[in-house]
Amino acid sequence: MPDTLPRKRASKLNNPEPIPVLLRVHTRLKNENKRGKYDKKLPDTWAPFALVFDCETTTDIRQDLNFLWWRFCERKDGAYVCQQEGVVYADELGEASIKLIRSFVRSKEAQVEEGCPREIRCESRTDFVDGEVWDALRMGAAIVCFNSAFDLSRLALEYRPAKAKNSGWSMVLWKDADKPDEHKPRLKIEPKDSRSAFFNLAGGEAGDRVIYRGRFLDLSVLCWALRNKHFTLDAALDSFKLKGKLKHEPTGRVTNKELRYGRRDVERSVALLNAMKREYDGFESISHLKAP
Repeated sequence: MPDTLPRKRASKLNNPEPIPVLLRVHTRLKNENKRGKYDKKLPDTWAPFALVFDCETTTDIRQDLNFLWWRFCERKDGAYVCQQEGVVYADELGEASIKLIRSFVRSKEAQVEEGCPREIRCESRTDFVDGEVWDALRMGAAIVCFNSAFDLSRLALEYRPAKAKNSGWSMVLWKDADKPDEHKPRLKIEPKDSRSAFFNLAGGEAGDRVIYRGRFLDLSVLCWALRNKHFTLDAALDSFKLKGKLKHEPTGRVTNKELRYGRRDVERSVALLNAMKREYDGFESISHLKAP
């Protein structure tokens, strides 16, 4: 075998012939927004307001809503501070139970920041979703629960499977003349796994395009992200060294003890939200430190 390449082939290797190469690319100006002409700014990590609520239900297989407690909070100095407190009863709840709830509320004072209304609001489910829930969504507040899929679904009047196969459900929260309100969105719940889900607002029956998708926070999922373990509300409170829930086994009825129990749950949920926020913010501040 010869020690050298043929002269003609060696010449080509030493003096390669240029050939045209065509590439199809998309060019973008240096300061152009990646998403196009619209300047879509990402919201702050933490919403300026939070509507925190917790439902108490019947203990049968349906687990229908009896009542819920809620707190509307404003973010101040790194923590959510309660500005208004209320209780909501199911639309179909009996008159005697509604009377008991109203009597309980009149005997208490709202646990709110100084200067805020001291009266506890008492209203029906319909008034709540038309009022506090709708207002909170429009002002960019986070809707916060522990096990959000359960609590949010207690507010639904009906549900429908999502159009795409295996992509969850859409909940109807608002109705107009016994039909879904075509001018208000549905709540879409798309399961991520057996314990968590994605939540967002979807277009109404009229096909209106929903620009704002809502902000929803499930405290149980955030707790799992911070602790890598699934907790009940009581166990989560203990993990963050906070006072626990009232020691009580729910009966599925409307009683003074059940009302105290439910009120304590939402008060503890706000405390847990703030504790997890402090821990999360601590991780975030560390990640922003620059190496020496």
